[in-house]
Amino acid sequence: MAITSARGKSFLFTGKLDRFPRGVAERHVELLGGTNARSASAKLDVLVVGDAGSPLLGAGAKSKKHAQVEAFNAKGASIEIISESQFARLVEVAAPAPKRAPRPLTITLLRSREDAYAQGTESLDAVASSGTRLFAACGQTVCASDDGAVWRGIRDQDDHCTYVVLSATAKRVDSGEFGYCAVTAAGSRVWVGGYGFVLRSDDAGASFRLQETAELWRPVCMLEAGERLFVGGDPVGLMVSDGGAPFREIKVAGNDRFSGAVHTAMGPVLLRWKRAWLLLGDKPLRLSLRPAAELYGGCVTPGGALLLLGPTSYWTRNWVDFHEVECPGMMRSAAALADGGIVAGGDDDQLFVSWDDGRSFDRVDHGYRGRAERGSGDTQQYPRAFTVLRHGDAVIATGAFQATLRIE
Repeated sequence: MAITSARGKSFLFTGKLDRFPRGVAERHVELLGGTNARSASAKLDVLVVGDAGSPLLGAGAKSKKHAQVEAFNAKGASIEIISESQFARLVEVAAPAPKRAPRPLTITLLRSREDAYAQGTESLDAVASSGTRLFAACGQTVCASDDGAVWRGIRDQDDHCTYVVLSATAKRVDSGEFGYCAVTAAGSRVWVGGYGFVLRSDDAGASFRLQETAELWRPVCMLEAGERLFVGGDPVGLMVSDGGAPFREIKVAGNDRFSGAVHTAMGPVLLRWKRAWLLLGDKPLRLSLRPAAELYGGCVTPGGALLLLGPTSYWTRNWVDFHEVECPGMMRSAAALADGGIVAGGDDDQLFVSWDDGRSFDRVDHGYRGRAERGSGDTQQYPRAFTVLRHGDAVIATGAFQATLRIE
């Protein structure tokens, strides 16, 4: 009888896998509720035979593990032997792509561009959510907001609006000495990275401490995954801190800058120019997609698929077969709505929405365009990108010289 579920079953892979990198296949087993065996035994539940040169397909000899399993079955065991293709179908069936009926979005203006100029925080990038607070890198500064409407720079102990800009000796420095910040958050923890330093807050940004001074150069992206903090630099490569330990480098092929990171159940995904890397422990595994342009960001969809965004965006459910996403514009970031829809932000003030778990997007006519809005007749356009993220029960969209929107 064909296997219909992996939950509670032990798996063993043998032969050469044609579609799946072995680490990805074994991680799928874990995510589906199964376990990975390291050797053949009578207690094994499923043996998966790789499709490359597979005897199940009449193309090769049986491996040692395959022969052992057949011997166990001859003595009364009931180990199921399936092909890699059958395993792939099991992965697909276990997580069907959900579809939602399209509905109008409720879009609320939280902050106009006039408000942004008045606050001095008009350029919000690298936005992160921590509890009830929002944080954003604002050029060479970092600011916070409780509601998405009012943003204020984080001040130091002397009430200077230095926006947590620290040097290696934790003293105030001129902003020109360090360049731009990156920020990430998880729960009540917030991290800020700049030239040569990383700051950490364990109280949702109420206070920061210097975690480490490290040769990170310019941190382009930061990602917290469990107790691990990843920092992708430019031009320095990937740095990781385990549970607050000193940073160390993980070697990733190439010398292009990192452009984004996605937290997934499979593991952290780091984007580097036209390549995407899945990190399994400390082992970077290049994903087998062939993008034509740079990848900027992504998200995990409500249905568990991986969505990677750029001038051409890609969608995969099994992490092996990548499909181009239908979208009328370029996307840079995305976040899920409470009811399963997905909102994406793109260049030229564009927002997009998907109701089929990220396989296709439509443009959203939100009515807030990138004009300076400082006086009558001023129609200068700012082709900036919206950054979107999930915050509470809604999606927040903000960006450089743009309005801040709440989307539900």
